Amino acid sequence: MQKIFESFDATIQDLDDGENEQFIDQVEHYLQSLPLDKQKEIKEKLNINDLTSRTIRNLMLTQGSAAMLAIIVEVMGFAAFTTLTSTIAAITGFFGITLSFSSYIFLTSAFSILTGPIGLIAIAAGGGVMLKKQNDKVSKMFVPIGVVQLLLPIMMGEPEGRHYEAFIEAWMVPYEKQKAIQREIHKLKDTYKEYEHQLSTYRELKYKAFLEENKEEQNIEQQMAQMARFLEDIPENEKSARYLELSSGMKPILLYKAKLEKKITLNDANKGMFNAVKNLVANTSLKSKISDCDKLYERVAKQRVDETIEMKPPCLKKYWEAIAVINAQIKSCKQQQQECSKKISEAEKTMVTLKETISTKENDLKRHQKRWYGLKDVK
Repeated sequence: MQKIFESFDATIQDLDDGENEQFIDQVEHYLQSLPLDKQKEIKEKLNINDLTSRTIRNLMLTQGSAAMLAIIVEVMGFAAFTTLTSTIAAITGFFGITLSFSSYIFLTSAFSILTGPIGLIAIAAGGGVMLKKQNDKVSKMFVPIGVVQLLLPIMMGEPEGRHYEAFIEAWMVPYEKQKAIQREIHKLKDTYKEYEHQLSTYRELKYKAFLEENKEEQNIEQQMAQMARFLEDIPENEKSARYLELSSGMKPILLYKAKLEKKITLNDANKGMFNAVKNLVANTSLKSKISDCDKLYERVAKQRVDETIEMKPPCLKKYWEAIAVINAQIKSCKQQQQECSKKISEAEKTMVTLKETISTKENDLKRHQKRWYGLKDVK
């Protein structure tokens, strides 16, 4: 890092007046934005009274930019590193180098490590032993260091450079595994969306079949009501035994209903306070029985119409033929609803399995990226 800081001095000497003023203004703006206690500490370490462009210019002339930047890092710690990324972007621009956003992140992390005690120990030891330890924290720290070491020859303009084939080859293995897992997740999510679309389609078809069934049920009731009006037109020799039985059973129901209605009329004719209370209770019971009679009559009358459809009398052919067509349509609607229900159930089960598989793959990806720190930022 000292080498990088010192390289700033050589670079700044080649700047024209306008570029030099711009650099000084950036440093002044940053220093003025710091808390007062940090400004005070920097001034004490730099042995100056004010943090102005004039004093910064004098420092650069007398001590060089390396000393000034090193003291800023020492005082500010991590807070300085995030701001230094923008400075690095500007400085590398002076070299004619364009770095990726990930490089700035790695460089910032490297400043944090190399200026701290752990970085100094690691550098002193060569880093070889610690790199072998399977410790997430250590791995995370040394990835940025490795990247900075790779970038140093370029930033410092070393003519021979270095060969990175082994580094790239080593990282291609986890990178390709990451891409493979991501492709699997993408494919699974696409399949999940397809099943979502199918599920929506099946539910819509089922609902349409349900509405169509209700419509046909109303049509069949209308046809049966019209047929009931012409049952008396059926010749006696065409009436089945069941039809005659149902017809004979309907008459007693009507007679019993008439009897109940007559009792209500007689009760209403009795006047007086006592009779009024008694008749109210009695008539309530009679009306309930009349209601039961109406229900029984409707049920038997429907059974007689059903029997008429089975008889298929020629005189009512247009009705029972129309009813047969409607019944076929109702049956078709019911079958369609059953098929849709089966498809919906199958789709929902498959979607549950897909969701679990996606979750498992996403967890695998997180573990893989956690193991290879920085991998998720490689696109």
